[in-house]
Formats: sequence, C-alpha cells, structure tokens
Amino acid sequence: MVDDGSVEFPAPTKAAASRMEVLLDYLDYFRATIIEKVQSLPTRDVHASRLPSGWTPAGLLHHLTFVERRWLEWGFEDPQLPNPWGDRLRARRRRRRGMSTATEAKRA
Repeated sequence: MVDDGSVEFPAPTKAAASRMEVLLDYLDYFRATIIEKVQSLPTRDVHASRLPSGWTPAGLLHHLTFVERRWLEWGFEDPQLPNPWGDRLRARRRRRRGMSTATEAKRA
C-alpha cells in the first residue's frame, strides 16, 4: 500500500514465492483501483450510465464481484455458492444494491 491508502501497481520484477502470489497482488491492485474510482464519483454518477450499454459504475462493481466469485471460488474451489449468477439482468432488476454493499463485497 502507498501512504494515501491506495494500492501500488505490482512491479513485474518483484520477487514472489509463487504465481498465485503474483496474480493475487494484481487482483488486489485492480480491486482497490475500481473501488477507489467508484467512491470518488458523486453519488448521482455512481448510479447513472453514460454508456449505450446502460452500465453504471455501481453495476460494474456488482458484476465484477460476481465474476470474481464464479472464477475464483465456484470455478476453482467448487464450493456451493448461493446464487452464483446474481449479477444477471433479472437479478439486477429484482435487487437494487447500493454502492456500499457492492464495495464491501469486493473488499471481502
């Protein structure tokens, strides 16, 4: 971590014990970056889209949380995850999640 609380981009020459350590360092960096960027937006912009696709920053954060769960937990470790596809459109319509909930899920 850097003094301001942000995560520094992992140096490609940093010694690591394993490939897993290298990949986890990158994952930590990208998690922290997306959270920092979403939290820096005014609240109205967090839930508003400027894209033809309709994606919002909060929606992207929510989606990334589920993608990570599917790949890292369900795909590799094979636990019984409740609702692994919860980021799909129908689920988004049923459940409007606030940014703080999605942020806490990404940090977990």
